[in-house]
Amino acid sequence: MSHKPCPFCGSENVQLAEGANFRWAKVECVDCGACGPEAQGMDYHAWHEWDARAEDKPCSAQSAST
Repeated sequence: MSHKPCPFCGSENVQLAEGANFRWAKVECVDCGACGPEAQGMDYHAWHEWDARAEDKPCSAQSAST
């Protein structure tokens, strides 16, 4: 399965990393060190959090007021 690249540097070199303890996991960028939110439980929860982030789209209310 393909995952989203790093939102900061664009690298696709991202991997699963241990969170605060062995029950938590997060996804981190190997190149710049950016981390997604920690997720408890199975590894796929951490990947889901990484991939489910908001897209960089302009806010419709903001663009309407300019």
